Amino acid sequence: MGDNEAPARRVVADYARPNAANARSSITRPAIGVNRLQIPPQIITMVTNTIQFHGLPSEDPNVHLSRFSAICDTFQEQGVTEDACKLRLFPFSLADRAHAWLESLPAGSITTWAGMKEKFLDKYFPPSKIARLRSMIQEFRQKPHVGGDAEAEPGDNEAASRDPGSADTVTDSVHDQRGGTTSGEPVAILGA
Repeated sequence: MGDNEAPARRVVADYARPNAANARSSITRPAIGVNRLQIPPQIITMVTNTIQFHGLPSEDPNVHLSRFSAICDTFQEQGVTEDACKLRLFPFSLADRAHAWLESLPAGSITTWAGMKEKFLDKYFPPSKIARLRSMIQEFRQKPHVGGDAEAEPGDNEAASRDPGSADTVTDSVHDQRGGTTSGEPVAILGA
């Protein structure tokens, strides 16, 4: 294109189409000292198949980070820092909401592995969750003993811990001991 030529004419619809050139990442990949980082394909497969974090309330982000680090520690490229390796591999460990969260972060906002862990834990293990768990621990009270004997020996309630469908449950045992009675009365078992 010469100096006097006008740029190609574009319509508004052209700007609405997805463009791979505009793709961005919230992770700025650190420079590496080797020509090319080669993460073994089986490591990527292991991460995507075994430790996916979805961002669900039932998932533990600390456990996820621990498992992720354990996998990353299984291989080492000469001249590649831990940050470079983990920052390249971490997006493969996220799925669904968690992956959407990572993509929603500002472009280039994560530059170190420590920064990635901090943002991840701030999102999925925030101070409010820590405070709630701490409060639950501090307010914990043991429930009163249901069997009626406060000084029961550890083996006294063994039958109660068995399969409810078996003939050895507490109810069935009491039923058998009382000669087959089915009065439905509550029965206290002391030293059974």
